[in-house]
Amino acid sequence: GLQATLSVVKEKETYLSTSKTSCDTSRFKIEEEKEKLIEELETVISLKPSTREGLFKIDNAKRSLENEIKLKDEMVSLLLAQTELARRNLQIAQITRLNKQLKINVQAGIAGILSEKFKNAEERRRVAEEEKARAELEKRVALKQEEIAVQKQLEETSPDRKRVLAVEADVHKQHGIIATIKNE
Repeated sequence: GLQATLSVVKEKETYLSTSKTSCDTSRFKIEEEKEKLIEELETVISLKPSTREGLFKIDNAKRSLENEIKLKDEMVSLLLAQTELARRNLQIAQITRLNKQLKINVQAGIAGILSEKFKNAEERRRVAEEEKARAELEKRVALKQEEIAVQKQLEETSPDRKRVLAVEADVHKQHGIIATIKNE
């Protein structure tokens, strides 16, 4: 994961630092050697051979020194390329780290958005349930009020009905009295 990538980045940074130091030291040494070879070449070039064999030896020495100088230049180029490779490997590791960090941040952002959507959906569901419960309660209250109104209406009927109810109550009372008398 990210920890492993961070370790790789640290490792690449260390390698680049070591590589730069090594390159600088080696390059300085090679440049010194090259300067000596150039001086030696100038000395060989300045020689005036007296024989054909001497000319041949001077020519061979000149070619040999020129090849050594080219070799030193190539060694410096190789060291620079090695340092550049180390720098690019570090960049790749850093980009990998950034990509992983970005992926983590994007996933966290997505999780946050989904969590918020879930919370909003839960809130809407809760509100809908509360509204449904309130509507059910209001319906029950309305039915009860209607029942009470019908009951009151029945109780507050016309005066004729009240007289009939009073007579019925009286008859009922008298039946109770007659039953009591018979029992005595």
